[in-house]
Amino acid sequence: MENYGKSWKDIALFLASLLRYKGLRVYPIGLVGRIKATRVMRDYGLDFDDALAVQALRELSIATIVSYEDDFDAVEWVKRHTPEDLL
Repeated sequence: MENYGKSWKDIALFLASLLRYKGLRVYPIGLVGRIKATRVMRDYGLDFDDALAVQALRELSIATIVSYEDDFDAVEWVKRHTPEDLL
């Protein structure tokens, strides 16, 4: 997780706010999945965070992601939607 210039306090507040979302699940990706994510980095030119997301999609048999990050468009089996697409 990149901090984009945010302080530890801002990041802690954001993460704590996620507890309020009903139905939100955080998928725990293990060491093997993280290693496989490095292959996703190689194959699609993604950074590690994005490659982890793609690896999680693969492990969960999900082919859709909601993101502004257009780097996911390089992964042919992933369909990306922006939040506005779903309104």
